[in-house]
Order: sequence, then C-alpha cells, then structure tokens
Amino acid sequence: MLENVKALKRYVLSAPDRVNALRVNTAETVVINGFWRSGTTWLQELVAEGLSAKRVFEPLQARCGYIQKAVQGIALPDPGYAYINGFMPYATTAHPPSPAMKALLHQAQKGVLTNPFVLRDQALLDAGRAFKKQVVVKYVKGALSLKYLKDTYQCPVIHIYRDPRAVISSITARKNWAEGAFENFSLTNHLLNVNDGRADYFSRYSDDIRAIDKAGDFERLTGYYFLTEKFIEDSFGDDSIHYVRFEELARNPDLEFQKIAGYLNCADIKVPDFKKPSSTAYVPDSTKKMETSKVTSGWAGKLGEAQLQTIEDIAARFAMTPRLTGLAGEKNTSEQSTREYAESK
Repeated sequence: MLENVKALKRYVLSAPDRVNALRVNTAETVVINGFWRSGTTWLQELVAEGLSAKRVFEPLQARCGYIQKAVQGIALPDPGYAYINGFMPYATTAHPPSPAMKALLHQAQKGVLTNPFVLRDQALLDAGRAFKKQVVVKYVKGALSLKYLKDTYQCPVIHIYRDPRAVISSITARKNWAEGAFENFSLTNHLLNVNDGRADYFSRYSDDIRAIDKAGDFERLTGYYFLTEKFIEDSFGDDSIHYVRFEELARNPDLEFQKIAGYLNCADIKVPDFKKPSSTAYVPDSTKKMETSKVTSGWAGKLGEAQLQTIEDIAARFAMTPRLTGLAGEKNTSEQSTREYAESK
C-alpha cells in the first residue's frame, strides 16, 4: 500500500516532465553507451553540462525497477535480480523489442523517467531540470539495442570504450559488483539462451561462449565485455556512431570534446570542467580534481600475469586485440580520429 502511495505521489510530482516531453525531439536526444566502468557517467555529465540538457541515468538498471516490468514478456533463462541487473536487452529492426521494452526505451528517450536512481543528483521538483528541451541518456546495458535506437530515432549515439584491463580490474576489485551481476553468472544464459533474436548473432560464437562458461567469473566477464563490444562494431558499418576512447578523452579533453561537438553539429556547446570527477568515480573527495595518470593507467599492477594473459587470449579469440592498445585496425576509433582531426587543421 505504501509503495503504491509513493508511486502515485511521484507520478503527480513528475507532471512537468511529462508535459515537457511533448516538446522533446527524440532525434536530438543524445544516447551514450559503454560497458560498466568505461567512463559513461563522466561522459554523460560532460555532454549534458555542455548542452545544458536533462540527464537520464541508467534506466535499464534493476535498481530502478523499470526493467523488471519491461522483461515480463521475455522468456528469461534466469528470473533472478542479479541476472536481470547484468542483462542487456536485445533489439534490432529485424527483432524489435517487446511492447513493454519499447515503451521503456521511448520514455528514456523522451526524458520522462523520474525514479530517484535515474535522476541521481537532479532534483525532481527542479523546474530548470524538468523543462530542459534536450535529453542525454546513458546506458551500460545498451550495447545490444544501440543500432535499434539509432535506426528508430535517428539520434546521435556515442559509444565510449576503455582499455579492457582497466574495466575488468575496476569491476573485479569490488565484491558484489552490480549487486551480484557478475558472480557465478552464465555467459550462455546472457548471450544464447534468450529467445529474442540475439542467438542469430551470438550463435556463431557458441562453442567459444560455452568453453568460456566452463572457466571462472573472470573469464566470463572478459568474454561478456569483448563479445558485446564486438556486436556494436559489427552492428554499425558506417560513421553514424561516434566512438570515444576513454584514455584519449582523459589525456586530450579539449580536442575530444571538439570532435563530439562536431558529431553533434553543435558549434555553441559549452566547454565543461574536464577535471571534475564523475559522480560514480571512486575518489575520497568529490571536490578534488581528476588525475589523468590514475584514470588511464591506474589498473597496472592490479591484475596478475595469468589474468592479463586471459584478457589477451580472449581478445585475440574475438579479433578484439586492438582494444588493448587503441591503435589502428578499428574504424572510427577515438585515437584514429584524433590524428585525422589534427591533420585536417
């Protein structure tokens, strides 16, 4: 009963967001995606500050409660909270999302979701927030739906990626990360055993997926990273997506942000405070400035030789070795585009 009262109260108080949604152009909503611990929050906060836009934070996370309702029409191999928290919805033009999932993605695109987790540090009753015309929504679980969002809304899509050694080191350093999403989890259940069309793509790697599943959580997490990143690369065969390499954004923020502004076709974008840590950064004092060396190479020494070799082996298995260096071989990667941008000036 109390939960129903709270929900009704929030619905009434979110009326400004629903009214404002009538004037939000979903083609102008900026979609940001990246695997967990890849810098998505930092990038979202930078872009939203630059555009003076409303932020929608992780609407697919289980903590919001939205995705539990959106997956009810999908036959999941595991209905548990931990599985759903690591579950990436799959959607393409050939395999559109269920009506409930489609509605959730659309609400995110319109900026009408007002769960406290989604709002984060934004106040529900702040009219300045509620009536912003542009939206920046960010996902860590959007990899398998990115092309659908691009095709459906013709909106800008920015994908940020980070050295997988840094990503995996950050995740495995903390127990119960993502509320158990990556503890005793099944890569097969995430990529093959969902009857929503994803097997059409991932079945080509079924032997590899099942072999990795017989190893440990470290291997499964590494496989999940590389396979979902590869899906994005294979989904976008043109320049309609903008890639940002986290390390380059940290080292050359002005240049990288200029390229983002160019992709968004926004010449008057405000230059944000690049040295301010994101709200999800692990720093003892949020007022301290971010140190580039710590965020670009802080993983060094935290992984053992066997773990580093595992990452290299799985990267090679899926032809993703360039992600370990960020060098040529990846079309439209941030480092490559940095050189191209500099040469054009």
